[in-house]
Amino acid sequence: MRTGECTEIRLTEPNGENVYTIRIENISRKGLIIKKVTNEPTLVGKVLHHWDNFVTYDTLSVFQIKASIECADALNSFNEDILQRKVDYLINEAIQLDVLNGCECDCCTFVSKMM
Repeated sequence: MRTGECTEIRLTEPNGENVYTIRIENISRKGLIIKKVTNEPTLVGKVLHHWDNFVTYDTLSVFQIKASIECADALNSFNEDILQRKVDYLINEAIQLDVLNGCECDCCTFVSKMM
């Protein structure tokens, strides 16, 4: 990290109930300083960082940290999309089961025409 450059790191508590975004800045001769700590409840239970296989302690950089956060966000978004598709699929399957079973009042015929 270059002098004066800020980045963030996401950390979770050991019990996993809180996730914090920590903004750090590199100050020459003084090392790293924490600029801001923010509680991020929307990140609980999600991927916080996702490192490439070639990233090591020696090659870790601000670019790698930012890329890992973007990759984690993409993975989280992908997982949410898949989950929503599964929910939509289950709902559609349940509706079709009801329609196929039919009923005496012809409401199922009306619903099947809407689909």
